[in-house]
Amino acid sequence: MVAVASFGVHAASVNLKVTAKIVPGSCTPVLSGGGIVDYGSINSTSVLGNANGLGERKLDFSMDCTAKMPVALRFIDNRVGTAELSNVPYSGLTGAAFGLGTSGGKKIGLYTVKLLDFTDGGKKVIPALFQLGKEADAIVFNGIVNPNQTVTWSSTGFGATPVQKVKGQIEVNAWLDKSLDLKTEVQLDGSATIEVLYL
Repeated sequence: MVAVASFGVHAASVNLKVTAKIVPGSCTPVLSGGGIVDYGSINSTSVLGNANGLGERKLDFSMDCTAKMPVALRFIDNRVGTAELSNVPYSGLTGAAFGLGTSGGKKIGLYTVKLLDFTDGGKKVIPALFQLGKEADAIVFNGIVNPNQTVTWSSTGFGATPVQKVKGQIEVNAWLDKSLDLKTEVQLDGSATIEVLYL
């Protein structure tokens, strides 16, 4: 007869955990002057003598990202439907008009937005039009942005390039409707949002 003895084995243990927080990269855009293009107080007679054009104004633009990444900017017109095209001496692309609001129920005019002299870390990058989901379709253009258009940057002239420290200028050019009644005070009310998109 064989007897089998059972011995209890008590094993010590320690748990292993693997943890981390994956933090997505982010970018912070900044416009000089708080993003305000102020034409000041303008004499109506001087406007009429200048084909109703108010001239160009430039703001410095910068964007710092936590890492090098492909990003784009979307320009959203917050005064949709108020851009007056028919009575404005404007020779640019019709689709590039942002609204200046209304005065007495009448559209005031329009303004355009143009991107100038952009660099990333001191190296020249070229603004390029972009279609979401089609990075390879980012192509160079003249820098004048249409409302709701998406713009990225390219170092080669074709395709989106990852960026981290972007600097450049945004040029605004405004025109008033030629039929606008300038015998009364007119308050320009243009507004746009520049939204950062992570590609």
